[in-house]
Amino acid sequence: MEELTKFLEYHVEVDPEIAKELDQTKTETENYVTRILKLVKDENEWRKDGITKDPKKESELVGLVENFYKRYKSLYAMYDHLRRDLDTGVHGREEENFPLSPSSSDSEYYSSDEIDGNNGKLENENQELAGSIVQALETEEFEVADPNHMLSSTEAKKEYLNSDHMAAMCKIQEAEKINKNLRVEADQRERELLAIVKEHEAHKTQASGRIRELKSQLTGLKFEVESLHDQKRNMKALIQSKATEATQLKETNIGLHARILQLEFLLKDKRDEVASLLEKLKDSENYSSLKIADLIEEKEGLHARNLELESALIERGHVISALQKKYKIKENEAFTQFMTLSAQINNLQQDLDSLQTQKSQLELQIERDKQESCQRLTLAESQNYELISKFGDEKRTLKEQESTKNKKSLHFAERKIEELAEKFRNNIEDNIRVLCQKVLVIEHLHSENKDNYRMTKEKYEQEIRVLEAKTATYGAEITKMRATVEAANNTLSISDLVVNKLEVDSINVLNRINKMSNELQHAKEWVTERNKEMKALKVYTDCLVARLDDKVEQEVLLREKVWNLEAKENKEAEEKLNLKKAISQLEKKVGELEKSIKEKDEELLSLGEQKREAIRQLCVLIDYQHSRYDHLKNLMSKMTARGETRT
Repeated sequence: MEELTKFLEYHVEVDPEIAKELDQTKTETENYVTRILKLVKDENEWRKDGITKDPKKESELVGLVENFYKRYKSLYAMYDHLRRDLDTGVHGREEENFPLSPSSSDSEYYSSDEIDGNNGKLENENQELAGSIVQALETEEFEVADPNHMLSSTEAKKEYLNSDHMAAMCKIQEAEKINKNLRVEADQRERELLAIVKEHEAHKTQASGRIRELKSQLTGLKFEVESLHDQKRNMKALIQSKATEATQLKETNIGLHARILQLEFLLKDKRDEVASLLEKLKDSENYSSLKIADLIEEKEGLHARNLELESALIERGHVISALQKKYKIKENEAFTQFMTLSAQINNLQQDLDSLQTQKSQLELQIERDKQESCQRLTLAESQNYELISKFGDEKRTLKEQESTKNKKSLHFAERKIEELAEKFRNNIEDNIRVLCQKVLVIEHLHSENKDNYRMTKEKYEQEIRVLEAKTATYGAEITKMRATVEAANNTLSISDLVVNKLEVDSINVLNRINKMSNELQHAKEWVTERNKEMKALKVYTDCLVARLDDKVEQEVLLREKVWNLEAKENKEAEEKLNLKKAISQLEKKVGELEKSIKEKDEELLSLGEQKREAIRQLCVLIDYQHSRYDHLKNLMSKMTARGETRT
């Protein structure tokens, strides 16, 4: 659009009315473009914030696009009219050898249906157009003698080539948008995978907590069985002296049988609960495996899409190399003009190299900080696992000692559990403080990156102003300096790319900070859950103490009332042995379940690491494609600069 208006301004200087109309059309189109860009930016911000679309804004955007299209058509109508006048009045001989039909060619180049549906046709037309331009230039070198006629024809052809270049740049921008969408999709898939892993960890913690509760209940049942054995031994000692209370002992025996039946029912219920927990665990594993398979399919689709884009870029590279070979014929003529500003370009390149080294140092620093934070998190998790294992060992030792110790040992175990819980809580709080300090350091680095970005931006703005002042002072030599100014603009575009990369790096740092804050929040929630479990464990120990007191009282009563249990002693012993066997089998099953759960957890962790590595490789591939797009863009801009120097 800009090249079209420049062409019209060049050819309507003699007619003030057409110039006035052209200026008005130019200002109106610029206003339309700024308004459309503002509405599109607001719509993107609404999408990010989750706000619903405004129908008024959408209708306004549609109207602006339609008006812009009308202005666009009117400018091309004026362009066709002027080209016809120029072709009939000045280029009489050129129409025979090199006919230009702007209306048809521009409709082919700037029709949205042709651009979206037929890329191969566009490339063939570009090649044919470049060949025809070269042939026309060769014929005109021998036929045209008037220098003014030569200058006007080359300017018109240069504008025509610039329009072709703008069409190619539009294609490159579309490829960049596709690349950006692929990066967004990859980030979304990584977040979904992390959510699945967190959900599985939550299920795992619930199952482990339930298994610990079942173990504690089993130990309680063991204590009850052992207390019954003690009662039985005491009853054997008092059998001969309690012959008169046989009827009362029969009643107590019936009560004990009822208690055993209750314990059997309890065991059956606990087995059912363990089976239901195993089914839930299997369901969660199946769901995670299906989700991982879907992610793999999506990753393969993205990889195929990247390959298609890469093949399209290779084809474009061949076309560009062909054009570059044609342009190299006249490149030697512009070399002397380019040497005047080579020193300034070298200085700018040195500044860019220094900025690149600073950026690489900052990236290395951020990567080291990330690795240190990951190592500290892994250390904290390992410490947590060690504390949990120590807690389980202490608990088992306490359970083994409770069979031989009295009520005082229970109080000592309770104090030991409280000390371990306090130590565990202190370790978690220390880890949380270290993570908070790490987050503050990363925020400080992010602020430093922002300051560096602002300073580099101001520096390049000053350099741009200096270059603009130089071009204004050298107005008489504007034709000779055009190639050098274009080279300086190319270097500034490279600096803009560096600044954009710094902005992307700052956004990545912010995302990492948010991620670490989420991990801190999860750690705090986990600590609160552990505190709740410790409180529940304390309540359970209090209940055990109360039950032990009740058992002591029952033992005193039984010592006073028990007598003559020889007839049913063998039968009760067999029942106790069967109960012990059932308890041992249940313990073995619980141990096997724990082993299977650990194996499944290790498999899921390995799968998660593999998926993260695949996503990381996909991101690296996307970055590589993006760098190749930037390189192609720079080559296109250099080629246009060389074409302008030749003209």
